[in-house]
Amino acid sequence: MALCLSSALASGLSDEESDRAGGKHTVTTLLGNAVSRRASEALLVLGALLWLGAAGVSSAAFLRGGLVLGALLTLFFAGRVWRKSPPAVTNAFGAQAAYKLELHRAIWWATLALSAWVLAAGLGERR
Repeated sequence: MALCLSSALASGLSDEESDRAGGKHTVTTLLGNAVSRRASEALLVLGALLWLGAAGVSSAAFLRGGLVLGALLTLFFAGRVWRKSPPAVTNAFGAQAAYKLELHRAIWWATLALSAWVLAAGLGERR
C-alpha cells in the first residue's frame, strides 16, 4: 500500500499546474512539488520497512528471504530516487520523468524479485 501511494503521489508532479488551473485538489496542488516528492520518498522507504517487518514476523522461512531481498532493492532504488529528486521541480518534465522512472523501478524490481523468490521456493518444494 505504501509503495502504491508513493507512486500515486509522484504521478501528480507533472500535472501540478494544469491540475491547479483546473481546480483539482491533489497533494501536489495543495502542498506543492517539494512536499509531494518528500512524501513519495518517505512512503517508498516505509514500504521497504514494512517488507522487512513482515520478514521478521513471517513464519514461512521461504518468504523471509524474498521480503528482505525486495526491501533491499527498494532501498537501493530509493537512493537513486533521492539523487533524482532535486531537479524534479515544477515544470521540469524531463527531470520529473527520470525521478518517477527510478521510483517505479524500485517498486517493479522489488516486486519482481519477491515474486521470483516465492515462485522458485514453491517450485523447489514440489521436488
